[in-house]
Amino acid sequence: MIAKVLRVGLKRILTRLAILLIIAAANAQITEAQTLVASDVPVGFFGNTQHLTHYNGTNFYLFYEKNDANIYWKYSSDNVTWSGEDTLSPSGRQAVVGWDIWWEDDSTGTLVVGDSSAATVTFHKIAISGGSTITLSGAETAAAGDFADLKHLVVTMAGNTVFGVSKRGGNNIFYRRNTTGYPDGAGTYTTMELGGFPSQNDNFALIPYSDTTKVLIIRAMDRGGNNNDGWESFTWDGTTQPFGNRIIMFKHGASINSERGVAGVRVSDTDFRVILASDGTTAGKLTEWQWDGSSTSWTSTVIDAVNTSYKQPAMMREPATGDIYVFAQASGETNTPIYRYKNTGGSSWGTRVRADNSETADHSIPITQASEPPQAADSTRAPRELVWGYRVANGLNFDLKVGNLQLAPPDIDLPPVLDPISPQIVAEGGHLDLRVTASDPNGDPVGLVAELLPPNSAFFDSTGGVGGLTFDPDYTQSGFY
Repeated sequence: MIAKVLRVGLKRILTRLAILLIIAAANAQITEAQTLVASDVPVGFFGNTQHLTHYNGTNFYLFYEKNDANIYWKYSSDNVTWSGEDTLSPSGRQAVVGWDIWWEDDSTGTLVVGDSSAATVTFHKIAISGGSTITLSGAETAAAGDFADLKHLVVTMAGNTVFGVSKRGGNNIFYRRNTTGYPDGAGTYTTMELGGFPSQNDNFALIPYSDTTKVLIIRAMDRGGNNNDGWESFTWDGTTQPFGNRIIMFKHGASINSERGVAGVRVSDTDFRVILASDGTTAGKLTEWQWDGSSTSWTSTVIDAVNTSYKQPAMMREPATGDIYVFAQASGETNTPIYRYKNTGGSSWGTRVRADNSETADHSIPITQASEPPQAADSTRAPRELVWGYRVANGLNFDLKVGNLQLAPPDIDLPPVLDPISPQIVAEGGHLDLRVTASDPNGDPVGLVAELLPPNSAFFDSTGGVGGLTFDPDYTQSGFY
C-alpha cells in the first residue's frame, strides 16, 4: 500500500479560499480479493470431457455436452444463481466427437465442432448478446474425411488467421483459414496432415503467436517401449509443413498415459510456457516448461517437488498483471482434489491453494476459461474474474462446478479526490475553521499538506484523508485569497 499526498495551498484570487492539488504518483497493488466461490451447476451427464468456462465482464458462462448432438450452456451474473439450461445446435452435428471455443474478445469467438457421422469439422462464429442470448452463424466445413477416430478438437487464432487441430486415425490434421469475411460459408481452408503416434496424439495444444499468422503446436508422443514417450513442439504458419521440431521432454519409464493433458500460454513471442505433469523423470510432478522462441530445447521449472500425483493440468495467463495460474488434479490424494498455483508476474511460483469446494467425491478435469485470454478483452474492467471449472463424481454421472477468483483492478493508478469546498468568507478579526476531506479510488492512504498559507493561518492533517484549516485574519489582511 502506497500513501498519496495532496498538497493544499491558498492562492490569491478573490475573497475566497481555493484549494490546489498536487498529486504524487503511486502504484496500486493487485491482490486476490477472495479465495473461491464454487456453485453447483446441476448437470448430470456421462462420459463428458468437453466443457468450458467463460467470463465476459458481466456474466459467467459454462458450456458442456451430455453425450448427444447438442452443446449446452448456462450463465450467471454472480456464480451463485444460474440460469436454466439452453442449447447450441451446430450445423449438421450428429454425434459427439469434440469441440472447442476460442474467444476473440469478451462476446465474439469461433466454435469448432467435429462430427464423426458426417465425417466433417465445421467452424461457426459464436456471439453473446444481451447476456442471455448466444447465436451461431456462418458455418464453414474445414475438411471432410475419415473422422471415425476423431477424439479431440482445439481452435485458436493468431493475427487474422483461425487455426484448428484434431486427431484423425493415427495422425493429426490441421486447419487454417484467413478471417477476412470469416465465416461466410464460402471460405477455403488449408489443411495439413501430420503423422504421429496413434495411441497418444489426441493430446495437443495450440498457442498463438502475437500479431502473426502462425501457431506453436504441442503434442504428445508415444513411440512404444521405455524412454520414448514425451512431448514435442512445432511451429506452423499454415502454408508449409510444421517446422522447427523441438523435443520438450522424454519421460523415463512406461506409457505417457499418466501425464495426459497439456496446456500453454504465450508471454511473448520469445517466451512460451507449457504445463505438464512430468519433469521428464518423475511422472505426476507438475512442471512448467519454457521456450525462448528460437532455441532447440525447452527449460523446466518444477512447480511442486513434493506432490507427485498430478494429472490433467490447465494453465492461463492474466494479461493485465502477467500472473500465470495453473490448475491440476492430485490423483493420489483423497477425493483427487483440484489445486491452484500462481506465478506472480511470470517470475516465481507460490504454494498450492485448494481450488475446489472440498466435496467428498472424486474430482477431475480442471478447466479454465481459455489457455490464452481474449486478446481484445478489456483488461482494465473491474471487477475482473479468473474462472475455472471441474467435475465431481455423482454415481455413474458427474456434476459440474464453477469457481471464480475476483481480481482487484489492475495496476492503473487513479488520483485522489478532494471533496468540494464552497466559497468561504471571514471578517477581519474573525475566525474561520474549515474541515477538508479527500479520498482515493484505489483505497490508498491519503496525506494532506498545505502550502503558501497567509499569515495567521494553519493547516492540520488529521490522517485518513481528513484535515483542518484555521484562519484568524487581523485588521491588515482584507483581500482575496
